Amino acid sequence: MIPLSLASLVLIAWLAAFALPALATGPVNRAVAALQRRLSDGETLVTRTLPPTLAKHVTEAPLILLLAGLLIVGTWTFFEIVEHVTAGDPLVHWDRVVYDALQAGRTGTLDTVMVAITQMGDAKVVMPVALAGLAALIGLKRWRSAAYLLAAVGGAAVFVAGVKRVIHRPRPVAIYDGLAEYSFPSGHASMSIVLYGFLAVILAWGAPRAMRQAIAFAAALLILLIAFSRVYLGAHWLSDLLAGLAFGVAWVALLTLVYTRKNEAAQSSMVLLTAVVLAITLAGASHISRDLQGDVVRYAVPGAPR
Repeated sequence: MIPLSLASLVLIAWLAAFALPALATGPVNRAVAALQRRLSDGETLVTRTLPPTLAKHVTEAPLILLLAGLLIVGTWTFFEIVEHVTAGDPLVHWDRVVYDALQAGRTGTLDTVMVAITQMGDAKVVMPVALAGLAALIGLKRWRSAAYLLAAVGGAAVFVAGVKRVIHRPRPVAIYDGLAEYSFPSGHASMSIVLYGFLAVILAWGAPRAMRQAIAFAAALLILLIAFSRVYLGAHWLSDLLAGLAFGVAWVALLTLVYTRKNEAAQSSMVLLTAVVLAITLAGASHISRDLQGDVVRYAVPGAPR
């Protein structure tokens, strides 16, 4: 049974991630929309005095500020976590507390579900999805978007591998060999937020509002579930997960900040969306059907019968 303290943490996390933002969405959206209307109508001193070319960029100020803020916060958070991990600061203590609480609350049924979820962040799924996205973009002759997607995934893979080599932090349980035996940062969290997050940016940019919301919700849900599964299954410490997510947020924000300056997203994204959904479905189903039982054994609670 999951301890009461863990249930409280889950409730707080849910309120912070979903309930409170949902309450604030209406007022924030209305304020941003009003600001954008004023800027686009030239109703401010800044836009009346600037040349038209510069005034156009001022109308995009809310998006630029948001992305810049995510970039700064994500980068700062990542390096703060690195400092805590290398110095053995209080966050490392919470790593053990969260690990012990989650391992004590594990059940066979939930283990199977979480293994299936974590497999959606494995290379056997991530690579086919990335290749399907690239193929669709190239087929649509959206060369710039394809180049950005390649840079997003390739850059993240190189960064994560490099940090693992430098930090050399062991996993809670030795379940991998080679470079993968190192825990910091979480490759699943990093690659999931970069791949699924940046694909969501490409798909959502210029799409109708309802479609943007659906894409953002689906991508965020998949990313968060994969990330949580890594800590639940004991494959990572909490700080590994948080560092991976922080890096992913910063990297996607930086890429989006540059990508949206001049993009090709006005074209239809249905071909790309279809390719990505099919790749996720087929690669995920194939990986789960072939490797689920073996991975359930791999991620079993240490000391439990196998």
